Amino acid sequence: MEKFQELRQAADKKLKLADHILTMTYPLVNDPKLLLSAIENLFLAFTYGMGSLLHYEMIFKRISPFPDNFASKFNLFKNKCLKRYDLD
Repeated sequence: MEKFQELRQAADKKLKLADHILTMTYPLVNDPKLLLSAIENLFLAFTYGMGSLLHYEMIFKRISPFPDNFASKFNLFKNKCLKRYDLD
């Protein structure tokens, strides 16, 4: 399995986990710590999704290899992918 597919699946899992925390667990427990966990899972879902798209772009030689840190990934995503995929 390609790296971008693995990252996409990880992003999907984190997004589903955050959704479950917010819609099922939090209303029952009402613990504010669960909100922090949901936010963390949303951030990880975004990060994995962004990494998946960047690895996909790298496979097709649209971008060059990049360092594995959030700042460089985010800048590359912002500068290259937002325009290509017409995202805000």
